[in-house]
Amino acid sequence: MKKYFNGGMALLLGAIMLSSCLKQKDETGDGPKTGIAIINAALDSEPLTLLLDGQGLNEQGIVFGAAGGTPADAYLAARPGVRATAWQSGSVIPAEQKFLHWKAGGYYTLIHFDTALNGQSPWMIVEDKPEPVDTIAKARFINCVAGMDSISIWLVNPEDTVQLAQRQPYIGRTGSASESFGVKVNPGNWRYEMFSANGSLLAEGNLDLTGRGLYSFIATGETGGVGVKAPGILFLAHQVK
Repeated sequence: MKKYFNGGMALLLGAIMLSSCLKQKDETGDGPKTGIAIINAALDSEPLTLLLDGQGLNEQGIVFGAAGGTPADAYLAARPGVRATAWQSGSVIPAEQKFLHWKAGGYYTLIHFDTALNGQSPWMIVEDKPEPVDTIAKARFINCVAGMDSISIWLVNPEDTVQLAQRQPYIGRTGSASESFGVKVNPGNWRYEMFSANGSLLAEGNLDLTGRGLYSFIATGETGGVGVKAPGILFLAHQVK
């Protein structure tokens, strides 16, 4: 049976539909999110932008040795669901994209590593398992130093010493990276010291860790590299909303 609508009913229906669309748009902005941390550890790469459904998630391209987000939180908030996902290297618009499912309430770390060739580099998606604890800090280490070296890293202060990693190999050799922040550290001021397999000091620095804090120590560069390619630490903080 056909249904007929007079002009008044059509206008009313249109108003209801418009209201519904506007409400849905508002709820999308305030609704579930997924958190994505983007790390550029690929030697010789152009600045990287993650495109979701053709729109850049990060406002500025991420250069080698850097990450997206802010010093307080490396995760960038994105709308969850199945999204057309692609990478833009420099100003070159990509032709290839993949449909990936980003879970609501999920957290991910995307790592570009090795060396960029023709605007492309290997990359890895890690589905993080962040589980903050109010009274302690938690940390992980990911070795993105290209080459055959394995790396150890220690956290030290006058009261304690914590081994964050012991001779951890390059992720290009293992094909995996830590999804959990598995090393517990007391809040406070710490000094990190990173060593090669033969015991040479590669990098060091000071930092503050807080309770409920989640931190990534990302080793970048290449074995024997100098200048911007020298092994170093990219230190990231993460927040769970």
